[in-house]
Amino acid sequence: MGSQHTSEHRSTGVRGTVENAVRDSFQSKWGFILACVGSAVGMGNIWMFPMRVSKYGGATFLIPYFIFLFLIAASGVIEEMSFGRSTRKGPIGSFADTLSKRFGKPKRGAA
Repeated sequence: MGSQHTSEHRSTGVRGTVENAVRDSFQSKWGFILACVGSAVGMGNIWMFPMRVSKYGGATFLIPYFIFLFLIAASGVIEEMSFGRSTRKGPIGSFADTLSKRFGKPKRGAA
């Protein structure tokens, strides 16, 4: 009599998501393994960096580190922006367009 909800329309309480919503997942075990390894390596670098800086020289190391970090990051940002502007597409479309020009056929998942 009151409010009857089917499981298809019942909300989980998270801004309009539905219990039966399809979730993204990895398409292969290798993709999942590589993502885990990349995450572990990244976390290792984050935790080990301050310890190594204090142990092996402190600020002497930080000066060239920040110089090279800025140079590499700035060149990467400039390259990505010019790459996107030249193709007039988003990141996935830009790479799909470039790969299809280079190898002749569109790649899987191209926008």
